[in-house]
Amino acid sequence: MGIILLGLLYSVVRQFQISKLNRELAITDELTNISNRRYVIEMGNKEYLSCKRYRQIFNVMMVDVDHFKSINDTYGHNAGDKTLQLIVQLCEKEFSETDVFGRIGREEFLAILPSTNLDLVNKIADRLRQIIEQASFEKYVQTYK
Repeated sequence: MGIILLGLLYSVVRQFQISKLNRELAITDELTNISNRRYVIEMGNKEYLSCKRYRQIFNVMMVDVDHFKSINDTYGHNAGDKTLQLIVQLCEKEFSETDVFGRIGREEFLAILPSTNLDLVNKIADRLRQIIEQASFEKYVQTYK
């Protein structure tokens, strides 16, 4: 009887682990390992409704990588992928734990910033622009040239 219960417990735990892994795979962008479009939109809708209900501030920030097509065309898609990964690493450092940041298109990203006023959102956006402009992508793109 003990062996049967142990086997049943193992089966339940394993099923839970598989379910959790499937959920992670369903909401994570494979290339950048951040939230995917589905999850960002889902969380954006939830945050919007919550902020509306409690009369809180709700802001959204779009990040679009300029001239990304030229990186792919000049250096190839591997260099473009590495460039996106580096941009994500730089961006993630600027957002708080309560913010949701995800990839919604090839080189488009969206950040949900609940309870963040517009002045702070503008400062974060400007900081991100400066950080990305100053970042060195040369070692990534030259590798694939």
